Amino acid sequence: MMTVVAIVDTGVNLKHQDIAGHLWKNDAEISGNGKDDDGNGAVDDVHGFDTFQSSGLSEGLANNGDPNGHGTHVAGIVTSLAPKAKILPIRMLDDRGNGVLSDALFAWSYAMDHGVSVINNSFGVVGPPPSEFAFMEEAIRIGQKKNGVVFISASGNDSNDNDIIPSTPANVPGMISVGATS
Repeated sequence: MMTVVAIVDTGVNLKHQDIAGHLWKNDAEISGNGKDDDGNGAVDDVHGFDTFQSSGLSEGLANNGDPNGHGTHVAGIVTSLAPKAKILPIRMLDDRGNGVLSDALFAWSYAMDHGVSVINNSFGVVGPPPSEFAFMEEAIRIGQKKNGVVFISASGNDSNDNDIIPSTPANVPGMISVGATS
């Protein structure tokens, strides 16, 4: 069984030489015809999804689908560590890395509807307690139980102690939080 990893971030450069051969493909969708061929509510979602447009990730965006570059960076890490994995890029962050946490549910639903094994979330909000995001905990619980999905999140880039100043979604129960230390 092929492992499909959703990268929920700023998009992915669909033409990047190290990633293009690892892209997940929605075989039920016809590229570029401006139609929702598979009836999932997203037009031309051949190689991913854009929550801003409710459509497929487009090479027409800056940087061939990643106007910020961060999602491409994360996808490159995944393809180098898991060269047989397929990448399903989902854009929920804009060119400045800003987005709305509720769009994570939109992204996660799309990913789970398309059979991903892992959902990587390299975004976060520092400060609010995870209890304020019970909707995320419920989505993770359902995704794990119903679909066997593994949820991973960056612990943040602010050198905070997440036990004192939480970073969401890293601190949401069921999320594997990944960090680094010196």
